[in-house]
Amino acid sequence: MCIRDRVSVYNWLKRLPPDACPAKRHAVARQLGQITGQLIEHGFAHDDHKASNIVMDSDGVLRLIDVGGVRRTRSRRRIRRMLESLGKNLSTAATRHADPASVRLTRADRLRFYRAMISQVSTPIPWLKSLASHPDGV
Repeated sequence: MCIRDRVSVYNWLKRLPPDACPAKRHAVARQLGQITGQLIEHGFAHDDHKASNIVMDSDGVLRLIDVGGVRRTRSRRRIRRMLESLGKNLSTAATRHADPASVRLTRADRLRFYRAMISQVSTPIPWLKSLASHPDGV
C-alpha cells in the first residue's frame, strides 16, 4: 500500500460526511484504543500521540507513523499525557469539521476507545481501568 493511499485520522475526522455510518467511527475508536493499549502493554508511551500520526489505509486499518516520539516507560504521568494529547487532538479535528455537531466525540466513543485499550493490557494497571468507567476524566 502506497503512502498516498492513506489518510491521517485527523484529516479523516475533519472530512467525515455528516451522514456517515456511525459504525465507521466506532471502528476507528476501537482501533485507536487497541493501538494505544498495545503501546502501554509493551511498556511504551508516545510523546506525540495524536490523530495526525495515525493513518488509515483504504481498507480502514489504522497504523501508527512517526514513531520517533515513542519511549519506553511505565510512568503514569507520561501515559496520561499521551492519552490527553490524543483526546485533545481528536476534539480539535472534530471542531474543524464543516458541521462540528455531526462528528462530535461522544461518551460512547470514548468508552469504546478505553475498553479496547484496556483489552490489550494484560498486566493490571488499576488507575488505567478506572478510566474506562469515567471516560470523561481524560
